Amino acid sequence: MNNKTLRELANKRKIYIGAAVNPKLLETDRQYSGLLEKEFNMITPENAMKFWAVHPSEKKYTFKNADVLVRFTQKNQMQIRGHTLVWHKSIPDWVKTIHDEKKIKNIFEEHIREVAGHFKEKLYCWDVVNEAFADNGKLDKNSFWLNKLGPKHIELAFRIAHEVDQNSKLFYNEWGIEVINQKSNAVYEMVRDFTNQGVPIHGIGFQMHVGLGKNQMAEDVPEPGKLAINLKRFSDLGLEVHITEMDVQIQGLLGTQEERLCAQARVYRKILETCLHIPNFRALIQWGVTDKFSWIPSLAGKPDAPLIFDENYSPKPAYYALIEALA
Repeated sequence: MNNKTLRELANKRKIYIGAAVNPKLLETDRQYSGLLEKEFNMITPENAMKFWAVHPSEKKYTFKNADVLVRFTQKNQMQIRGHTLVWHKSIPDWVKTIHDEKKIKNIFEEHIREVAGHFKEKLYCWDVVNEAFADNGKLDKNSFWLNKLGPKHIELAFRIAHEVDQNSKLFYNEWGIEVINQKSNAVYEMVRDFTNQGVPIHGIGFQMHVGLGKNQMAEDVPEPGKLAINLKRFSDLGLEVHITEMDVQIQGLLGTQEERLCAQARVYRKILETCLHIPNFRALIQWGVTDKFSWIPSLAGKPDAPLIFDENYSPKPAYYALIEALA
């Protein structure tokens, strides 16, 4: 019978199992921090490194909450994924009031230099650019950065981040690209061009917000075979593959709660088993630590239980499914 933790089994396989973390809870909830220390070897900030959080006004940077996460990982021999340098949905209002495109470009570049510089050599990797594409495979026309700086802003962000910190791996992170579709094809073409042109990019983040049944606020669960084909083509470019924001919604599934949780467990296991066969797979991160603090219920407007630990911090069938897959 296996009695090892997720962290122990992940370390043995030389991969990372992680969770998105709230620094306030890390400081105030010992059960929360203890669970992280025991079960995970990587964390990512839910919000603490986003533009609005670290750069609230033009001349002010504040890293207090993000530094809490860094100190925690250093103390507990864990790694941290930086999230995120460029995301058009995390821009504070003060930036949007500026209309001088030259000044906007200066703010864009300075922000990346300041933030990447502050965390230099402290992070495993950065999600340099997050969610730049729409479902139709075009760059998102609602992106402030696209509209002000043009499509080259993505490449520029990677080049500046690498110039500032040459030891952190640089990732493009996206939602809804787990299988081959218009969006994943567009991302693939972009990163293939980047690798051919010498743009510094080291990995791809596949968010993996998925759901069982109808009416969930998520993508459907990808079929393992289709997932494997898609992940492998990115891996074949020499890029690391991370699952960066996994949760599995169950509110749309018929049946008892026990049946829903067992179905959820099968999803977690199948996703991890599929990923373990991808040569450059290195990490699976769930978006949150326990169901108690998951973002899904507020997003969906109804209760759900999308993570591997329940509201009482107890392991669910999905936890044991991951244990079995790793063991």
